[in-house]
Amino acid sequence: MTTRIRTLRPGAAEFKWTAELCRPRCARVRVWGNGKNGCILRADLASAVDEVLARFVAERGKIIPGFGHRFHPVDPRCAPLFTLIEEARAAGAVEGRFAEIGRTVEMGIQRRTGKSIPMNIDGVTAVIFSELGFPAPLGRGLFILSRSVGILSHAWEEMSRGSRMKGPMPKSIPYTYSGPGPRKPGAADRSKS
Repeated sequence: MTTRIRTLRPGAAEFKWTAELCRPRCARVRVWGNGKNGCILRADLASAVDEVLARFVAERGKIIPGFGHRFHPVDPRCAPLFTLIEEARAAGAVEGRFAEIGRTVEMGIQRRTGKSIPMNIDGVTAVIFSELGFPAPLGRGLFILSRSVGILSHAWEEMSRGSRMKGPMPKSIPYTYSGPGPRKPGAADRSKS
């Protein structure tokens, strides 16, 4: 169910947006226009997001997929990924509009609830896939692929250690990490080659 197309004309630029609820569990805001720099006025995006959030909550309940985390007030994996998105935007590799939409949804949730419910890894993954130009229907398959790699690596590590590793733990249950020390991203263990 798509809302009517809305138009905004700031100066010489014209932007249009629609807000829609997608089946079964997602909301989508589309913004396009002929602006010289492709920017979106935040006020208009915010009103589109507020409309979608209100309809989503009315139809599906208060849990917004891609936001909030069971154990962390802020998902620690998101900030580094948003930094990479910003670097890619600065280099001209991506536009950054989906990151802007994701951040606007965060702010919209805060306006609705009065509390901060930041994006989680599922939300930032959706932002990355969208920034890279993947069509939304491929999102679930890409999500499953990325989670499969993680599951495979955990299974291999458990098999190598001979014991089961614990998953995310509440702060009330202490645990000690016993795996390898910190590694530099992209640095391979050259001693085994």
